[in-house]
Amino acid sequence: MIGNFDMMLPCSGGSLPLARLVLGCTSVLALLFSFDAHAASDISAASPGDDDGPVEYLKVEGIRRTAIHSPDTASLLKGALGYSMYSAGGISALPVLNGMADDRVATIVDGVRIASACPNHMNPAMSYIDPDSVSTAEAVAGITSVSIGGDSTGGTVKVERRDPLFAKSGKILVTGHVRGDYRSNGGGSGASGTVTVANDIFSLRYTGSYSHASNYHTGGNGRQVRSTSYLSFNHAVTAGLKKDNHLLALTFGQQDIPYEGFPNQYMDMTNNRSTFVNGKYRGEFSWATLDVRGFWQRVDHVMNMMNDKGGHSASTGMPMNTDARTAGYAIDLTIPLSTRHSIKVGSSFDHNGLNDWWPPLTGSMMMGPGTFHNINNGHRDRLGHYIEWNAQWTRRFSTQLGLRNDLVMMNTGKVAPYSWSGMMQMADIMAARRFNAASRGRTDTNFDVTATARWHVLDSLMIEGGYARKTRSPNLYERYAWGRGTMAMRMIGWFGDGNGYVGNLNLHPEIANTASMTVTWHDQRGGVEPEASAVLHLYGGLY
Repeated sequence: MIGNFDMMLPCSGGSLPLARLVLGCTSVLALLFSFDAHAASDISAASPGDDDGPVEYLKVEGIRRTAIHSPDTASLLKGALGYSMYSAGGISALPVLNGMADDRVATIVDGVRIASACPNHMNPAMSYIDPDSVSTAEAVAGITSVSIGGDSTGGTVKVERRDPLFAKSGKILVTGHVRGDYRSNGGGSGASGTVTVANDIFSLRYTGSYSHASNYHTGGNGRQVRSTSYLSFNHAVTAGLKKDNHLLALTFGQQDIPYEGFPNQYMDMTNNRSTFVNGKYRGEFSWATLDVRGFWQRVDHVMNMMNDKGGHSASTGMPMNTDARTAGYAIDLTIPLSTRHSIKVGSSFDHNGLNDWWPPLTGSMMMGPGTFHNINNGHRDRLGHYIEWNAQWTRRFSTQLGLRNDLVMMNTGKVAPYSWSGMMQMADIMAARRFNAASRGRTDTNFDVTATARWHVLDSLMIEGGYARKTRSPNLYERYAWGRGTMAMRMIGWFGDGNGYVGNLNLHPEIANTASMTVTWHDQRGGVEPEASAVLHLYGGLY
């Protein structure tokens, strides 16, 4: 049995070994520890590598890490070119690429395009995976290949879960990892762990995590910042089969967030439970490489005001419920035409079904006596196909050309205000009648094109440029949120800016035309990688 113990304290500017702790970094106290153990001397190529031992590294923008300092997966990409995020809840920050955020960014988690199931987007895609489960995280701002960038205009964030680990032939592998952290401000704490038992054919892994924090306090006068507490649990079991150049993995998981405060929203999340199944097959044949993904997810989501905003009992706050069902597939086939050229073709389908209703508030004239049906059996189905040509003309010069088509089909049922009578609800009553009388089915036919060239001038210097046309159709709330009353509109605000929003049945898809050039220089010894970027972005929004 082999084990190692590591304790680090992160301060502003990076992580320092505990023995080199510098006084002055006491505003946030965090202790992280990890333990890795294995009962087999040989680990197969499915693990990170012979020199790495049993440690499962995280690769973020080309950097390998073992220490993770935030419970929010979105924070893994801090510092990536063009990437930022606007924080909402403690584990639900929304990604921003070159100023474009949320649904304008294609967020792919373990090969799955996940839509937020909330009128305030409190449960974005990256909130469904614990950072310790991530193997690679990548942010592609601006021009993205058509194979990963459909139905988006801002770029792509791609996060992959760790593949199953396997032992070499005749060996048994038992390995695990445990991490814990604590922060004094807000009493934040967290823990995660994974254990794998495997031979050379079959692998079984369990991963679990916990994260909690109370309201934190400001650094100046120590005042409490309300609605910043959260509690989260994640569980996942992955079964894997490996034979020669073929890998099959199936993951079953559940996430439970009993509460999460949102200081930038009128509402808080008072429950969010997600159950998912994710399967993938990857096979290497003599003539091609095939990658197949399939997934299903159910989300039960509840919002109200937490106690520090007025409570969430049956007679206070404003209860809002959302149920979502997501399912689909993604198939990618890479065919080498020669040693220098390859063709990649793919097909994908995403179904997003949504019910959004607001139960009546006991004794309230504004929020009763009936149920407010915001989205009634809404669905958004996207069928996409692409073809991509990759050419390596010389050792230092390569190009990529891609075409993509997406068919987006949307519809929803009839809706209802809290009441069909009364002057206080007249704006919503009239809006509901107009909405129900209208034809609500919509179909968009979108196409994208991407053309890029990459030149490695030197081993340490790369120049990349190109053009992309990207198209995105509205989400369900942009098209079908119908309430015209002040309160109803203010409850729909995924931008977190305090404004209220209303949908528009007549929205057209938005189109972004991007021309960019990026110069990347890096230290060949593996140091810092400064980048200079010049981007011309011509953007046409939803209209």
